[in-house]
Amino acid sequence: MVQKLLAIQHRLNPLHLYCRFLDKGLGKRSSVHICKCYEVLIFVWIRWIIKALIYFRIVIDKTFRVQKYIGKR
Repeated sequence: MVQKLLAIQHRLNPLHLYCRFLDKGLGKRSSVHICKCYEVLIFVWIRWIIKALIYFRIVIDKTFRVQKYIGKR
């Protein structure tokens, strides 16, 4: 579950979206503007929710070890 949450967080990261916008042909200035607005209005909440879910996973599962998930691709 944690691996999936981290993958979702990566895909929804503003920098990741910026690169995808550029790949699709959107201009740099437009991409920067969209990503700044997205980060301030939406991504802050997404990041908070994902961190809370990971925290609850750690609290519920006493055998949970973060080292299993950090650095894995």
